[in-house]
Amino acid sequence: MPTYRFIIQGQGVKPTGEWFGFYAARQARAETEQQAMSVVFAALDADWAGPSRYLGQLSHRDCVAVWIAPLISWRRFVNQGHAFFGSDLDAQKAALRIEAEAASAPRRARLDLLRAIV
Repeated sequence: MPTYRFIIQGQGVKPTGEWFGFYAARQARAETEQQAMSVVFAALDADWAGPSRYLGQLSHRDCVAVWIAPLISWRRFVNQGHAFFGSDLDAQKAALRIEAEAASAPRRARLDLLRAIV
């Protein structure tokens, strides 16, 4: 059964009314990519319903990259954390770089992700 690794982009609103965005790297083992994405989104939603709810209300989440994780790396992967950004484009790129590196994203995926931010 393959292990799929995802880069998720989320958006929300802080209790102060200020907008925020984040990237999060997550993975799940499943028969199909769609099943793995469902597991990842359910876990992310549960995170934001728990203690993270004090950070703000999650309003949107989307998968921006997916690949099959190498067998050696999926066992060491820490399936938690977020890299937050505000409205500054450079901060968004930095947050994406942090999560792509943490997820050991393949080089091509990293380049494609950074090119997509305009």
